[in-house]
Amino acid sequence: MEFKKFNFSPEEGFCDSTFYEDTPGNPREILQRQHNQTRDFINSLVDKLNNSNEGESGIEMIKSPPIEGVSGNNPYSQIKSIKTQLDSVALKEVPDHSIGEEKIKDNSISKEKIKDGEVTSEKLSPDTVAPFSEEALNLNSIPSEKFSPVFLSSSIGVYKECLGKADINYVLKGKNYGNKRYLNTDGTITSLNLENGDIETFAVISDITFKDFIVDEDERLYLFNSSYSSSKYRLWIYVYNPEYKICELYKTVDLNSVSSSGYEIYKADFNKDYIYILLAYRSTGTCHYYLYEIKRAELDNSDEVDSVGYTSFSDAREAFLGCNDNTVIFGNKAVVKRDFENVLKLDFTVKGISSGNVFSEGSSILVRDAKNFQPKLLVCDNLASFTGFLWKDFIYAYIGGYIAKGRIF
Repeated sequence: MEFKKFNFSPEEGFCDSTFYEDTPGNPREILQRQHNQTRDFINSLVDKLNNSNEGESGIEMIKSPPIEGVSGNNPYSQIKSIKTQLDSVALKEVPDHSIGEEKIKDNSISKEKIKDGEVTSEKLSPDTVAPFSEEALNLNSIPSEKFSPVFLSSSIGVYKECLGKADINYVLKGKNYGNKRYLNTDGTITSLNLENGDIETFAVISDITFKDFIVDEDERLYLFNSSYSSSKYRLWIYVYNPEYKICELYKTVDLNSVSSSGYEIYKADFNKDYIYILLAYRSTGTCHYYLYEIKRAELDNSDEVDSVGYTSFSDAREAFLGCNDNTVIFGNKAVVKRDFENVLKLDFTVKGISSGNVFSEGSSILVRDAKNFQPKLLVCDNLASFTGFLWKDFIYAYIGGYIAKGRIF
């Protein structure tokens, strides 16, 4: 409720010549009429101010500016909110989110008051010393007394958790999207949950042929194939419809820069802004690879794209394609921050890229920084030949038919 402004009736009073005659028949009544309206409005206003019924009282009609931490837009509701808060304090019921660090006494929180399982590595100081750390071996020149927090003390040679029994091809041919590693086996795409080891059938593709796929942030499956006609390569992009279990043609894009036949889609990957396609010509002799980049936000309007990168090998070795939001690696070359004018040639073989790390399987320099490719994790010779992959801060390895995981960062 709120107060309303007073208006005469008629609104212009005596000045309204259409309402009042020039020579009225009862001049006293007409002269008193406007005063009666003023009197009645003032008396009505007094009655409202004197009303003590909640929802109709005058104090509830008076508006007031907001007060931080207090609810209501009039004095009554704001006073009521303050009283409720004061009552809560008086009853030792402290309002939520109201005690700051300065109100807590130093050295006053006991271990019994900390909920079990709630202290994480991120909450520990970098100089925290773990019990019995002196008994551990040094890791990469980190002295044992500084092995805590826990994420500093893991060794790739010791896997503390068995994720579960799985096909070795999840390691050899799988690709990570979200928290899952996907594997295509003759058109059946399955997923391995990298957190709990669950394996599920994601899609069974039988209505089209495809060379590679990606799974976006919404677990939408895109499939890619290519064709050659009239000296032009065409990229075919399909989207899998899980409701009807069919693949629907989403888009075709012409791939320029290559005019000879014999090429086909080799691999696909994406980051938050771009889709990357590797077009390959593979033979027993020299193998050629062209890299294409399609902006995801402009995919619907992209009818043709030019190659942004090229590499080749003198043999039919496996060529890697992978990316994060900063770096794209294809074959033996890398592009940082989309600087395609200054492509880097790598002197090591990449097997995977995850978060900010590059994985080089079968190498003494097992993990490098994805921004500058400097070594981050070095291993001794007897560990350099194991088969595995990276995901976030973990390394996964295939051991005796099982996939094991261990934190390395």
